[in-house]
Amino acid sequence: MKKILAILATLSLAVALVAPTATAAPTSQELKGTWIGTYGGYEGTKKVTGGQEKLIITSVNSGVAQGTWQSRTAGDKWSKKSPLHLITYRNANGVSHISGSDATGTYVGTLSEDGELVLAYSQVSGLFLNLQIKVRKQ
Repeated sequence: MKKILAILATLSLAVALVAPTATAAPTSQELKGTWIGTYGGYEGTKKVTGGQEKLIITSVNSGVAQGTWQSRTAGDKWSKKSPLHLITYRNANGVSHISGSDATGTYVGTLSEDGELVLAYSQVSGLFLNLQIKVRKQ
């Protein structure tokens, strides 16, 4: 009987360590909506700072999201909307990873438990653009 209780206790601990918690990272369905935040990085050798980014996710299907992105610098109007596709998956630790692309570049990042979407953006056409984008759902 003691062996059975010890085995059950061990299994319970293993399940508790693997099972998602109440604070698990958001799911891909939670990407749907408008996200606004900042970006900064480099375009060629020129430092890029003070920009704003807007992602509008209009639909999600099986972990694949589609929508549009827009950007602007302080005081300017939002750029024209451009198509965006993102893929989200959750690793064994419950972290939601994001990757995707638009017409000119690629995105890689995470969706944190506190709701911040942090993406690294890289564009190789033109003046080699690398940005870090941090947005929150509005």
